Amino acid sequence: MKLRIMKKLNYNFIALIFFMLFIINPVFSYDTKIDPTLNGIKHNNKGITYMHEGYLPQAIKEFQIAIELNPNMETTGIYYDNMGQCYMKLGIYKLAINCFELALKQNPMCFLYYQHLVSGFRFDNVLEKKKLEYEKKIKDNYLNTVIVALILIELGDRNEGEKILFEFIKKEPEIYISHSIKQYLKNINETNKKN
Repeated sequence: MKLRIMKKLNYNFIALIFFMLFIINPVFSYDTKIDPTLNGIKHNNKGITYMHEGYLPQAIKEFQIAIELNPNMETTGIYYDNMGQCYMKLGIYKLAINCFELALKQNPMCFLYYQHLVSGFRFDNVLEKKKLEYEKKIKDNYLNTVIVALILIELGDRNEGEKILFEFIKKEPEIYISHSIKQYLKNINETNKKN
């Protein structure tokens, strides 16, 4: 009798363990969650390594993966900007410009993206055309003033470009990009004094 009760308890215990292991919540689950932000950063870092080593197509692929993992985050602007720099090195300026514009959409407060965009315009020989285009866009987005000013500086009308940037800072002193513009103006004035 005791033996029969013990066997029944053992079967019930085994059934309970089986139920817990395989039915409720598998302990040895292969269903691991992927952290897209962390993986995006890893792919971006891998892309940067490839870029520095000169493997630009591989770098572009890594940046594309990072963007796919994080399509609408502020860090996505970094990935677009990095990809744009690769296209610049490859001499594919239209794709670079597109990447820099997408970077600005993700984070319009990053002054470096504006500089990269205007550099792309210069290499693609479209500074005049883009100046007219962005002057029309200022009424829709005042940040386009920064692009126009940088284009003027690239075209050699440095006084007008700097004047526009000073007016921008005066009008928008508290936004993040204004601090970067101040530093930029300080740096170019120091460079002028040395020359």
